[in-house]
Amino acid sequence: MQKLDSKKLTGVLRQIENAGKGAVRVLNEQTGGHFKDSDLEKNPLDSIGHIVRILQNGIAQADQYAKYDGMDEDQIEEAKAAEREAERVNLQKSVQEKLAKRKPQEPEPEPDGDKPEEPGESNPPQE
Repeated sequence: MQKLDSKKLTGVLRQIENAGKGAVRVLNEQTGGHFKDSDLEKNPLDSIGHIVRILQNGIAQADQYAKYDGMDEDQIEEAKAAEREAERVNLQKSVQEKLAKRKPQEPEPEPDGDKPEEPGESNPPQE
């Protein structure tokens, strides 16, 4: 088995911790200090996974808002309404396709006691 070098491993952990501190610093700049004095800031190494998720969500949110750059509030509302309508249409289409793929269910046979009356008994055949 290969020997592990604790100095290298400790160095890597320090780099990760420093990267976490830098990430929390950027998050605080971007959010007006929302993460100030939080566990993320106090112990970034233990919170690195959470920090990464916050950064990823922030990137996705920034990308989402970027498509509205240069629009006024009315234009943004119109664009969002169009997106919701397109999403509704796509969802409806998807549901219709799934329903079309389903096999129609065969009607269950009626029990013997509930047989419809034969023509000629009390119901003559209709022409």
